[in-house]
Amino acid sequence: RIGKDPFGDTPSSELSKKDIDRVLLGGPAAAAHVVHVEIESYAARLAHVVRVFLEQEEWRGVETILMGGGMSTSEFGRLGLRRARRILRDADIEVKLKRLKADPDDAALLGWASLLPEDLAASSDALLAVDIGGTNLRCGLVAHSSGSCAASARGAMHVVARARPRRDGAARRAGRMWWA
Repeated sequence: RIGKDPFGDTPSSELSKKDIDRVLLGGPAAAAHVVHVEIESYAARLAHVVRVFLEQEEWRGVETILMGGGMSTSEFGRLGLRRARRILRDADIEVKLKRLKADPDDAALLGWASLLPEDLAASSDALLAVDIGGTNLRCGLVAHSSGSCAASARGAMHVVARARPRRDGAARRAGRMWWA
C-alpha cells in the first residue's frame, strides 16, 4: 500500500454499501478514485463471467440477464453494471444486462417462478421457494401466472452465517420458518 488508506483503519469487509456510495458521490477524491478503480475491476470480472456463461451451449441465444442482489441496489453496483454492459458491447457480445428492481431479499425467490415447469404452472397459483444463500436462508410463497411472477405473498428470512448449519439442518430450518 502506498500512502494513507482513504478509508482509514476500517477493514474493507466492514464497509457498508452506503459507506462506499457516500465516498463515491461526495467523499475525498482519493477515496472516490479507489472506488472507481474497484468498479472497473468488478465490471471487467462481471463481463468475463457473462462471456464464460454465454460460451456454454445451454446459454446460447440468451438475450437478457437480470442482475439481482444487494450490490445492484447501490450506486457503485449500478455503475459497475453499466460499465460491464459497455465492455460487453465493445466486444460485440449481444446480451442485455438489466438490474432486477425487486427487493434483493425477494429476488432469488421470485426467480423460481420462471423455472417452474409449464404443467406445474398451469395446475397451481403459487409455489414455495427457498433460497439458501451464504449468510441468509429465505423461504416464501411466490404467486405466479403464465410463467411470470406476480408477487411474493408470504416470506421469512433467517440469518444462518453464524450458525453454519449443514444442508439438512438448513432444509429443516426452512420448513420450520414456513410452518411457524
